[in-house]
Amino acid sequence: MVLEHVLLALCLCVIAIRTMFTESPGSQSAKMPANLNDTVYSLLISTVLIISFVVWFITGFFSKRFSYRLTGMEIGLFVFSVAAIIGVFSAANKRTAITNYVTLLAPILMGVLLVQILDSQVKIKLLLTVIAALGVVSAYQCAEQFFVSNQMTIEQYEQNRQAVLEPLGIQPGTFAHFLFEHRLYTRGVRGFFTTSNSAGSFALLASFAAVGLFVDKLKNRKYGVHGPLRFVSCGIAVAIVIFGFVIVRSKGAIAASLVTVSMFVAYLMFGNWLKKHKKIIFIVCLLLLLIVGSAVVLYGVTHGRLPGGNSMLVRWQYWDGAAKMFADYPVTGVGGGNFGTFYTHY
Repeated sequence: MVLEHVLLALCLCVIAIRTMFTESPGSQSAKMPANLNDTVYSLLISTVLIISFVVWFITGFFSKRFSYRLTGMEIGLFVFSVAAIIGVFSAANKRTAITNYVTLLAPILMGVLLVQILDSQVKIKLLLTVIAALGVVSAYQCAEQFFVSNQMTIEQYEQNRQAVLEPLGIQPGTFAHFLFEHRLYTRGVRGFFTTSNSAGSFALLASFAAVGLFVDKLKNRKYGVHGPLRFVSCGIAVAIVIFGFVIVRSKGAIAASLVTVSMFVAYLMFGNWLKKHKKIIFIVCLLLLLIVGSAVVLYGVTHGRLPGGNSMLVRWQYWDGAAKMFADYPVTGVGGGNFGTFYTHY
């Protein structure tokens, strides 16, 4: 019991650290000092998570009352691990591939661990509270970027471009320079993350946590002296997190939220009917996904880009390069973390 509380505390600390400190071990060359420190930091955090899972599993396995809750991630985790290990052996930069595998494996194992140790309402509410609070902090950072720092960064860059590019290891006129300017002039709001999509995804997660706590307080707002105060506090937190989600302007996160809300409303209104016809609905959705996906690919092949601004052009270039890369390395791929090195050749 004590061990599980310690492991939960470690997981909550890691969630907080990774939310409030920008982490991108594979974005630049590992030879850059700043990125080397970032890689070491990511590996340390990942090691803590992996060791936490291993300690829980070993101590639990040899106890008399060991139980394991299926998470639904086991098959996917196995396939991912096999593919990642094969990729390590075939990668040109094996160290980067190993780093990539470890940093991706660790949060998945943390998710599996949380399913095992979140065995009470108190623990679940604690996790939701931490995520919602981090959503508020992230929203503040997003607002600061939206109203102040993005414009200041552009002004500094235009005054002395080399002074901004040199610490990042970016050479003028390169593809990395093009991507940097694209992100700079689009005034992307990313919070503590590296992209607006990441910030939007976390804001979406935090909004669900905040709304869940708000609904709980709504049901129990009359209980206790501090009931109304807690209810109002949760309402303010929900408003702040949603505000942060809006100013991030992540198209992917907005689309995901619309799909999620639509599915939830459909489940509430037609739950029994959906259960009776779930196989037919699954087949129809699969066909629709195939049709829409084919239409998107056809448009991209025909026009050399996706409809929209420069961000959609960059996405199509990623997809096009990845498809050509897959054609050259169909079995093993290029290895985790090696995509950026090979991508420029395509």
